[in-house]
Amino acid sequence: MTIAHPDEELAFHEAGHSVIRILLGGTFDRVSIVRHDPAEGARTVQTSMNRENETAAVHDRVAVLLAGEAAQHLYDCHQPRQAGSNDRGLAQMAAASVTQDTDALLETKWQRVLDLLRNPATWRQVEAVARLLVRDQTVDVATVRRIVDDRPA
Repeated sequence: MTIAHPDEELAFHEAGHSVIRILLGGTFDRVSIVRHDPAEGARTVQTSMNRENETAAVHDRVAVLLAGEAAQHLYDCHQPRQAGSNDRGLAQMAAASVTQDTDALLETKWQRVLDLLRNPATWRQVEAVARLLVRDQTVDVATVRRIVDDRPA
């Protein structure tokens, strides 16, 4: 799918974060592609995604952090992985809090996120959120949740 808009790549990046965050049981206030927006993307609620198990919560956080890059990569297959991205650095720090083998955890979560995003229903959700972001620049969590919850069984 191609959206003729200069912010489409960023929209897919942020849509990836937001859809995966919802699928993994997390939440956020809104997602934005407004470049001067202080939130610079998805502004997340500061609560654990898995309060029962802190290690699982960190694993989910790593997956969400990698989801933007993964969605951007799938949107534009010619886009190389951005090893130096801020999200990847944050994912590496989070991974280091639960394991010494951060590379293995990052690769495992990268593959998990790619698998989730390659699911046709999930990818349609990412596309729908990206289209809204290109059109409206900012989308609230209720709208993203409606898109994700409306997925076919």
